[in-house]
Amino acid sequence: MVNPQPLRLNHKLKELWDVCRHIIQERELPISVEDLSSLESYVEQFSKFDPGATTFRYPVTTQDKPSLPPTLTSISLRRLADAMQKCATLLERTSAYLEADVDLEREFREDFYPEPF
Repeated sequence: MVNPQPLRLNHKLKELWDVCRHIIQERELPISVEDLSSLESYVEQFSKFDPGATTFRYPVTTQDKPSLPPTLTSISLRRLADAMQKCATLLERTSAYLEADVDLEREFREDFYPEPF
């Protein structure tokens, strides 16, 4: 497996998703185009309001300005919870596929390329 560029330590969801999507596609995980599109849509929506994953964690920015944009006047917690549940389900399924793929690769290597004594 060719590694994408090294991850920089940050919480930028879009950058992390780009690496994740690359791994999904490179390993040819059995994730439908619909599910991949849904995940992409969630990431885009979350990144729109919270690109650095700090907006909802801190009331103000490091420049002492309100974290939430002035255009965001209300949040439907029910809709947010529903979206988060759907996104979590897709991510858990993706994680299970990736774990199974890594396990199969490890078993293959152990069976066909055993370490010398």
